Amino acid sequence: MKAFAVVLLCLFALQVRSTFALSSSYPWTVEVQIDVGLHFCGGSLIDKDWVLTAAHCIKNSNSITLGVGLVNATVSTPLFQLAIGAVYIHPDFNETTGANDIGLIKLKTSIININFFILPVKLPIIGSTIPSSGQFCGYGVSTNSSTPGLTLKCFDVNITVAVGGLLTGSSNVGFVTQLDIGGGLVSNGTQIGVLISVPLGLNIKVATFLNLIPFTSWIKDKIGH
Repeated sequence: MKAFAVVLLCLFALQVRSTFALSSSYPWTVEVQIDVGLHFCGGSLIDKDWVLTAAHCIKNSNSITLGVGLVNATVSTPLFQLAIGAVYIHPDFNETTGANDIGLIKLKTSIININFFILPVKLPIIGSTIPSSGQFCGYGVSTNSSTPGLTLKCFDVNITVAVGGLLTGSSNVGFVTQLDIGGGLVSNGTQIGVLISVPLGLNIKVATFLNLIPFTSWIKDKIGH
């Protein structure tokens, strides 16, 4: 367990519409900024006290900034600040192979204004089956390809089970980037995957997700559900 200082930016965009996402369409999406902008990842709000992301995003980090309820960063305003209580890395995470690439961020103070714009995603039921399709949201990259884009975009993803129980997601209508790793693959309001790997290059339409179902017990044990 390791304590962190963090700024939690609860960001609203009530009047904003983007190409793919509305402000209340995917209210669990989190933008994770590591070490004051040195690295960016995605994440999911899974409880008023917890954010789920990829382990390699937060392991050995000194500070984390979370953007929650954010659709368009150019018009959003931070409402309050919270501190992170701890981060938890899966005990079997292997940095060399990337196995069990899952981690949790615990907030020191609960998010009290859960609403249409900031709302946790559901976790999968233990033993449930993988659906054939889902949705993924991410900010992509800005024009200089080194910082996240400013507008949240969500798109449909076709899902297949890959070697080792991982999930392969593909899409003809959207693409993911390295800056979206840690983001959630969701089907009917339930998160079933965590983005852990994206091939290098632009306009990548195939990516690898960690199957979340085998990790449901570990998550619930950590968050006390």
